[in-house]
This record gives sequence, structure tokens and C-alpha cells, in this order.
Amino acid sequence: MPPPEQAPEIAGPSHARRNTALTLLSILAIIFLLRYAQAVFVPIALAVLISFALNPFVTLLCRLRVPRALSAAIVLLVVLMGTGYGVYALRHQALEAVENLPDVARELRRQIRQVRGTPGNAGPIEKIREAASEIEKAADEVAVSPEKPRAVAVQDSGLRVDEYLRAGSMRLIAVLSQGVMVVFLVFFLLSSGDLFKRKFVRLSGNSISEKRVTLEGLNEINAQVQRFLLTRIFTSALVGVATAVALWAFGVRQPAFWGLAAGVFNSIPYVGPFIATVGVAIVALLQFGAVSTALAVGGTAMLITGLEGFLLTPALMGKIARINGVSMFVSLIFWSWLWGAIGMVVAIPIMMVVKSACDRIEGLQPIGELLGER
Repeated sequence: MPPPEQAPEIAGPSHARRNTALTLLSILAIIFLLRYAQAVFVPIALAVLISFALNPFVTLLCRLRVPRALSAAIVLLVVLMGTGYGVYALRHQALEAVENLPDVARELRRQIRQVRGTPGNAGPIEKIREAASEIEKAADEVAVSPEKPRAVAVQDSGLRVDEYLRAGSMRLIAVLSQGVMVVFLVFFLLSSGDLFKRKFVRLSGNSISEKRVTLEGLNEINAQVQRFLLTRIFTSALVGVATAVALWAFGVRQPAFWGLAAGVFNSIPYVGPFIATVGVAIVALLQFGAVSTALAVGGTAMLITGLEGFLLTPALMGKIARINGVSMFVSLIFWSWLWGAIGMVVAIPIMMVVKSACDRIEGLQPIGELLGER
């Protein structure tokens, strides 16, 4: 006698709650994995983005009948040689900036003393510190009972220079090793061409419509990320050159070095231009000692980054990101918490990929709608 058929499970509220709980647990597990194994995922993310930016030049050489592996090697070698030459050309200004750090520190202390005020006439910061000290004393008197006197812990306040040097050396070795891994991974990604695109299309399904949707999505992601990265590189270089020229006109020391720093920080959306503006203003204040000159230098840097951010970049990029400003800023906060400074650089490209994928996957379309600019 055949066993009785079981009734099919009816989807209800409990089933929906279970699916939601599993989805949340999966998301939390992915976030934990990305944070715990960032030493693995950060080089991969950087290599993928760099390969997106360099792929058009490799494709151009391939159209000239140059083998793809050789084209990838040529492009990568040109980029490395250009970067090395730039570092070598700016070595004097970089060393001079490092040598001036003691003088900068002394000038900064002098400026802080002026803000705090003279001993007979304490400034606002000194008054705040005095108030905080009195509050701390009152809290200690309430917290400590008379029967149990508070133990005084003696801590060694000496600086262990050897430990700092050892930790810095290990950190430098780790960065260099990751840089080597990124270079090799970029070469392999550029040499592979559209290999992984074909694999994704084959794995997407059996029907022609599914393969077409996958191919269109991959092509859109490829075009968006490439255009975003090339535009970001061009605008950051332009900001760096314009800032260096402006600093040279004001008479600021090491203008090329600080212009390069401004261009690098400009690649970080929202936060980077603010850091660059405040940084060059502080450099001018410590060199000239005049607030008016510092404000003029900082205002010029703000004008350069403002023209780039509000006029040049929108004209070149248009609406390619298609992500609203709130989602962009939240993604910057999330990825900076996850991967630090590197996370702020890769946040927008990653969100562009997520947005394009969510728009084409039926179950994730609500997320794409939340990320959209309309």
C-alpha cells in the first residue's frame, strides 16, 4: 500500500519570517567575512577596479594586432614606470616636507598657545579643560567610598620607539606584499579578457533570454565602472595640477607634493575635497602665520574642487551612477568602516555594481529602487 501523500507546505507568516531571518543572517555573515578577511578581499577589489580602468587601453592595443598578454604587460609596465617616475621626481619635495615636520610641530604648538591664551588670560579651550577637570574631580569624589581608598596605578609613559619601528616595518612589508599581489592579479585579469564574462553568461541559464539579460547587465556594469574610474582619474589629476599651480602662485613650499596630495584625496567622494581644502589651509597658516593668507589658499582650493565637483564631473559623467546622494553617503560610511580608506575609494564603484545587479534580479528590485536617484 503506497504511503499517503503529504500535504504541500503552505506559505504563511511563519514561513516568511523564517526566510527573512535567514536572509538577515546571510547578510551579517557576508559582512563579517568581508571584514575578517579584508586582507584577501581588498587586493581583489583594487585589482578588479584597476583592471576596469586599464582594459580600454589593452583593448586598443589588441585592435592593433598585439597579443592580449603582451598588451596587458605593456600597459601595466607603462603605468608602473609612470608612477615610479612621478615618485622619483617628487622625492625632493617629499623629503623636504618630512624634514620640515619638526618646525611645523613647533609652529602648531605656538598657534595652539595663542588660541588657548596667555596664563593670566585663559582662552576658551583652557576654560573648557578646567571645567572638565573639575567635573572629573567631583565624579571621583562621588564614586570612591572613604572606607576603600582609590588605588593609584603607575603606568609607564615612556615611548617604546623600537616597538613602533618594528610595527611600522611589518605594516610596510604587508602593504608591499599586497601591492605585488595586486599587480599580478591585474595582469591576469587583463590577460583573460572577456573569459569570465563568457563564464557568467554560460552559468546564467539555459534560455537565450536569460543569457541576453546577463550579457546586457555585464556590459552595462563594465561601461559604467570604466567611465566612472576614467573620469575620476582625469578629474583628480586636473585638481592636483590646478592646486599645485595655485599653491606655487601663493608661494607655498612644496607645491607639487601638496598638489599631488590634493589630487589623491579628491578621489574620495565628499570627504576627500574637504580634507584637501583644510590641509592646504593649515599648511599655508603654518608657513605664513597669517589667517588671511590661509583663508585665501583654502578658499582657492575649495574653488578648484567645487568647480570640479559641481561642473566638470557632472558634465563628463552625466547620470551614469544613477544612485541618490543619501545612498552614496551611507555607502561611504559603511565601506570606510569595513575597509578603512580603501573602502571609501571603492565604495561608489561597488554600489554601482550592486545597483545594476539589483535592477535585473527580480527579488532584489526593491533594493535597486531604494538606491535609485528617482
